[in-house]
Amino acid sequence: GEPLSGDAVTLHGWLTPLDANFLFRGEARGEFVHACDRCLAEARTAYVIEICWTFEEGPALHPFEEVSDLPEGEDGVLRDSACIQRFQGGEIDLVPPLWEELQFALPEKYLCRDDCRGLCPQCGSNLNEGVCECATTEPGPEQINPGLAGLADLFPEFTREKPKE
Repeated sequence: GEPLSGDAVTLHGWLTPLDANFLFRGEARGEFVHACDRCLAEARTAYVIEICWTFEEGPALHPFEEVSDLPEGEDGVLRDSACIQRFQGGEIDLVPPLWEELQFALPEKYLCRDDCRGLCPQCGSNLNEGVCECATTEPGPEQINPGLAGLADLFPEFTREKPKE
């Protein structure tokens, strides 16, 4: 996929021992920086992610592990592997679970502002900076998007004429 872009992520939290495991609770703050989906200007989207991870020592859990391979709790119930992060040795690396949280927090659409008007389909001018010449003229046949020209053949009952008021 496309790499994440943005300013530095700030991660604050507490790592608490729980029997043989560790619990990390905290939050990640930052902003995603990307081109606006409408006008291509820089778009910044801030985020705050509440985090709660459980770490246990052992080999990494693989996403396609068989259910029968998952560890059972003391009560015989299978534990949810999606909630458990594994570590080995004396250090816990917070980067992989943080990266996963950031992937889930990505916005569906990047906008420089909520009322972004985008680009003119004829000349490509940024309509947030003003009205272009194309907006005041009627598009001729040569200005129609060629990728959509086939729609006119599919719907001949619709014409390009403006309705009379």
